[in-house]
Amino acid sequence: MPVNVLGHDDIGQRFLRLYQMETLPHAWLLYGMRGVGKSLLAQKLAAIYLCEASDASQRPCGLCHSCRMIAGETHPDVQRIGLIWDEKKKRFRRDIHVEQIREALAFLSLTGMQSQRRVVILDDADAMNGAAANALLKGLEEPPSGALILVVCHDLTSIPATIRSRCM
Repeated sequence: MPVNVLGHDDIGQRFLRLYQMETLPHAWLLYGMRGVGKSLLAQKLAAIYLCEASDASQRPCGLCHSCRMIAGETHPDVQRIGLIWDEKKKRFRRDIHVEQIREALAFLSLTGMQSQRRVVILDDADAMNGAAANALLKGLEEPPSGALILVVCHDLTSIPATIRSRCM
């Protein structure tokens, strides 16, 4: 079943194939120009990972409770992090801070609410400051069981090589 994100079906099929073979890497780096659907792709990959359909080739089914919660961005086992809105300055912060990454890694270490799996979607990862990147690297090196980290970025050169090397 295609992920239905224009231009990204090959990545969705690769993800699904690795999932079916039970060799799915714990971290994926989705990069490219801004506005081509990487964040939506990450949401669809999370749906494949958490879908309740018994036939893995039919994931994401779009009909089960898990798929509907992901579509509504209310799934308790999915956490999305990215740039935070600064109400005082009326703009987004310039970077992703280490506290955000630590919170996300702590979330991954918890038992899932709906299943034994958890997903973190790290949007705008190229905006991480140095401390945040180091914290993410530690999480990538020692991933908890059932954890999936989807790293979305627009400028691949701003992601440290050590992080890139630990992601699919």
